[in-house]
Amino acid sequence: MNTGTPTAPGTGSARTAIVGMAGRFPGAADIDALWSMLSSGTEAVRRFSDAELRAAGVPESQSDDPDYVPFGADLPGIEEFDADFFGITPAEARLMDPQHRIFLESVWAGLEDAGTPPTAHGGRIGVFGSASLSSYLLHNVLRSAEHRDQAFTYPVLLGNDKDFLATRVSYALNLRGPSVTVQSACSSSLVAVDQACAALQSGRCDVAVAGGVSVFTPQTVGYRHQAGGTFARDGHCRPFDAAASGMVRGSGCGVVVLKRLDDALADRDHIHAVVAGSAVNNDGSAKAGYSAPGAMGQDEVVRAALDVSGVPASAVGFVEAHGTGTYLGDPIEVAALQLAYESTGDPPGECALGSIKANIGHLDAAAGVAGLIKTALVLHHQVVPPQINFTEPNPELRLPETPFVVHRRPTRPERSIDAAAVTSLGIGGTNAHCVLERAPVPPPRAALRPDPGDEGHVLLLSAPDADRLRDTASDLLAHLEGNPQTRLDDLAYTLAHGRLPLQRRTSVTASDLEQAKAELRAVSESDLGGTAAQGERGAHGAEDPNAVPTGSAGDPGDPGDARKIRLPGLRLRRTRHWIEPEPEDRRPESRGEERERTGAEEATGPLEAATGIFRAHLGIASAGPDDDYFALGGDSLHAIGLVDALRGQLGADLTLEEFTRLCTPRRVAEWYAAPHDEDGDAGDTMVLIKEGRPDRSGKDTPVFLIHPSGGSVSFAQALAAHSGDASPVYGIGYPSALAGTLTTVPRMARHYVRLIRRVQGHGPYRVGGYSLGGAVALEAAQLLTEAGEEVERVLMWDTPPPQPGDRALSEQEFLDLYPQLLRLMFGLPAPEPDPAPRTADEAIESVRPSSWSEATVRELRTMYEVWRVCDRALAAYRPRRYNGPVHLFTAEQPLPDGLLSAAAGAPAAGCTIEDWRHLLTGELRATPVSGHHFSMFDAPRLPKLAYAYDQALGAGRTGRTPAPGGGQQRPSALLFPGQGSQFEGMGRELFARYPELTAEADDVLGYSIAELCAGDPQRPLKDTAYTQPALYTVGALALRQHREESSDQPAVVLGHSLGEYNALEAAGVFSFAEGLRLAAERGAAMSRITGGGMIAVSGLAEEEIRAILDERDQTGVDLAAANAPRLHTLAGPDEELDDLTSVLLGRGARSVRRLDVGGPFHSRLMRPAAREFRTVLERTASRWAPPSVPVIANTTARPHSADGVAEELVAQIDHPVLWGRSVERAIEDHDPEFHEIGGRRVLTPMITQVRNALRNA
Repeated sequence: MNTGTPTAPGTGSARTAIVGMAGRFPGAADIDALWSMLSSGTEAVRRFSDAELRAAGVPESQSDDPDYVPFGADLPGIEEFDADFFGITPAEARLMDPQHRIFLESVWAGLEDAGTPPTAHGGRIGVFGSASLSSYLLHNVLRSAEHRDQAFTYPVLLGNDKDFLATRVSYALNLRGPSVTVQSACSSSLVAVDQACAALQSGRCDVAVAGGVSVFTPQTVGYRHQAGGTFARDGHCRPFDAAASGMVRGSGCGVVVLKRLDDALADRDHIHAVVAGSAVNNDGSAKAGYSAPGAMGQDEVVRAALDVSGVPASAVGFVEAHGTGTYLGDPIEVAALQLAYESTGDPPGECALGSIKANIGHLDAAAGVAGLIKTALVLHHQVVPPQINFTEPNPELRLPETPFVVHRRPTRPERSIDAAAVTSLGIGGTNAHCVLERAPVPPPRAALRPDPGDEGHVLLLSAPDADRLRDTASDLLAHLEGNPQTRLDDLAYTLAHGRLPLQRRTSVTASDLEQAKAELRAVSESDLGGTAAQGERGAHGAEDPNAVPTGSAGDPGDPGDARKIRLPGLRLRRTRHWIEPEPEDRRPESRGEERERTGAEEATGPLEAATGIFRAHLGIASAGPDDDYFALGGDSLHAIGLVDALRGQLGADLTLEEFTRLCTPRRVAEWYAAPHDEDGDAGDTMVLIKEGRPDRSGKDTPVFLIHPSGGSVSFAQALAAHSGDASPVYGIGYPSALAGTLTTVPRMARHYVRLIRRVQGHGPYRVGGYSLGGAVALEAAQLLTEAGEEVERVLMWDTPPPQPGDRALSEQEFLDLYPQLLRLMFGLPAPEPDPAPRTADEAIESVRPSSWSEATVRELRTMYEVWRVCDRALAAYRPRRYNGPVHLFTAEQPLPDGLLSAAAGAPAAGCTIEDWRHLLTGELRATPVSGHHFSMFDAPRLPKLAYAYDQALGAGRTGRTPAPGGGQQRPSALLFPGQGSQFEGMGRELFARYPELTAEADDVLGYSIAELCAGDPQRPLKDTAYTQPALYTVGALALRQHREESSDQPAVVLGHSLGEYNALEAAGVFSFAEGLRLAAERGAAMSRITGGGMIAVSGLAEEEIRAILDERDQTGVDLAAANAPRLHTLAGPDEELDDLTSVLLGRGARSVRRLDVGGPFHSRLMRPAAREFRTVLERTASRWAPPSVPVIANTTARPHSADGVAEELVAQIDHPVLWGRSVERAIEDHDPEFHEIGGRRVLTPMITQVRNALRNA
């Protein structure tokens, strides 16, 4: 980043001038042609002919594929190069990647455009360049007979590896400044500009050339469109458009020549534009995946560039976006730009938005500098070119809510464009943003008038040979005829000081422009027999002692008022230097290897096909059916191709989002074989917290409660546990998988409304939220109302109203705040004063107790990133007026002095009804509640808070308001899930909240339970020996949390399989440590049984399943669990389960799904484990106490007797879990309200099925 002290716009210090620009682009051979193409709205992307496709090696079978898109933006003449001019032998030139050759030629042209020969400033010229992958190496060189086995020889590496791009230029032109190749994927060339500016400002060089090049060979090939991929379905890039479907590849090169602004002014340089400031950062891991965009990182880099530039955001009139034309990527970028520009408090009133990728395609490593060149041209011409392929804005951009506009026609704004900006984003998360200003206006000067005594101005001409010397004269003549306002002194000064003297030289003298044209015409038509030949050419930057003296008539060495101007450059004499690949039919390839690469041609079933495709795409022949794609090193970008292959092979409409949930070949195959919900959503974080009464009336509509900034719905769980209202309650947590997309309150609201309407199709709706969640709930209510739905009430717990000057906390402010948030969350003591934390890790370490494991720290780091996203979203949110009923719950106490006084998501000075009245114009009620913003949900305050909540729900409904005492409380039942509910990362908050019990668990087990749950590679969580103690521990800690947040005593407790141990511990039968030892012993015994598995069957009654099993003589398959009326689990040998699957489906099963468990649990195959575990229980059962509350046994569906617990636990291992009957017994005896305790709600849906069956019986 340009880190000089920001100065007022237009001043020289710490600013960098763009004094030269050059490039070759699709449809434009130079910069002037590029502007002509942009301003006329021309598209260089074209459809390749069948002949071009065949010549490029695309078989007819491929091009005939309906999904094949034969479009691209190619660059003519990539096989040609003026090797002789640069002193490169033909053999060496043939081996050079055309990217290296084009970049070298463009640097030369850029220096000419700048009037800065390689010898200027003693050669202290730096080179910062970027290039794409050398496809010439892969497709041409290594496929040629000559070089097939020479991949690692120096000639091949020097000519093709990216490392040698910049240094090749420095060597060829004798440049002595820093020479660095810069690579950050698509943002590379704009990052190179940033590094070049930094090198100039630090004094490491006096001139810097920066840019990038990208050429893929063969060029005239298209691509196969993949749903969810990055390439456009119709061959056209449509940035910001509703029809956007991706990008199109282009080839091209661009470079800029940079100087410190003060030096450029002193050297009388022509200045295209000024780099006021630039910034570069990386998203880190705060996004959905490695290749996904990160809104937070983009926001931060724009803010940083604006800050260092000193340019007011309101002065920026044009932004050249990265703008790849992807439907989701463009909205993320625009949202980040909006947040950054509005956060300054002085956003532009209107700012044009553009993307050059619609015209020339995506130039990969050269994309950033192409956008920079366009932006400089916009500032120079003061015209915004039309954004082609733009008809209707992408609605996800929400452009009317932003300062940005997209122009379909050339537009000259009424107000001059004083500043502009350009963004470039790289896969992998490196973001760059650059703020430019108009070139300073040169001081006025007197008109040039001929002096009768003056001998005229000397025009010095030189070229490598006589032919090109004539060409130079001819090109200068054409330039003067096209630019009649050219001053003769500027022309002479530029030719004398801005050109390198070459071998063939001449000069002409002229007193006026007409005489100059006549003299140049004479040179262009002469045989130049008398021109000077200055001997053999050495390096282009070598000092030439024989240069034509400049002190002759008119003395071009005395500049007077002269300035450098743009003039035509030397014509390069390009000839073909190219290696053709050997024809494919002559290339020795192993057909066996080809079969191995394609992966699944000989596969016989979905599992084999999926496994083969996984192996081929990962390149791991040993990948198995249960191996996780991402755990084996796959990433989201490469998953697009794998998903496409799976769709083609299996014939199923598998989406990328669905695949990221499945991850393994077996799960993919099961998904393919079973009916599935086509509307699945990777961002579905809806959780059923409270199911309500089974006989509730239609008026008992659900309540949807939305997370605060921390992303958790624990507040809703605590509230529901104390509420006497019969309504179902759903919590909506923040989906961290969509952190790169859900970066604003409106985006969260739109996503959550989709989730809400899946549960409840139509109103009336009741939505609410705590802090940030209240703002999202209010926006969701707006959306539902606009959709014609009724919203009964919005509930907002201490949601801060918008205030003038609201802004998101800076990174450092939030780092300072985070330790205080952690202290509040976990009741930690105040630390000793420490230096301000510089990273999230340092913030966590400043309050970290010894009991926190590394896994806990990792989870808290993730929570930090989520909180940052939500804080920024809340700070930027400006709610619209809302006319529906709203109920505010406002904290009575202010935040203590010095404690989170600027807390994220906390009202600055308390939240009152008056703060909201101007925005909430409908029925508005408010209830003060005890505590401050962060303590209002503490356990002692929950009963009164829940009562206020119940009253708010009952307001306006006859007979619905609960009595002040809460009415007769319904009995409660606690549920504990078993194996299958585990997931990596479970228990993170619990381990931090209960460090003593966590340490006790570590002592019992001999390893870290937190590390295990976070994903310990030495102790896989899916291994039964570790799954069971992990689940038991999380369940036991969750029970402690429930008891702290709920005052009721359960009337009955139930646990499914392993969960029965948690139920017994809850009933006081044994201690936490004793139960953990039993869970570990049980898991170890059961893990030793191999050779079997389990399947889940839905759609058949228990009697139907037992009849099917009875029909099969000598079957080894048993009913393992009867979970609900038509939801059961079977266990047995793997091969028998596979055979049984088709039978079950044929007899009416809706789905049959293989379970990801470690053995055939609850079946006869587990008898050895049961015998082994009996000996364990015999040693300990005598110490147990009778259950203090009824615990319903899995195997009998009756409450445990005081002396029969041990026998039932032994029987449970190899007998079925009668879960449905156990729930029926609990309902029959108590009609309780069920509360599921643990990490995931897997039992609650079964309860609903059982109750529905009872009601309909």
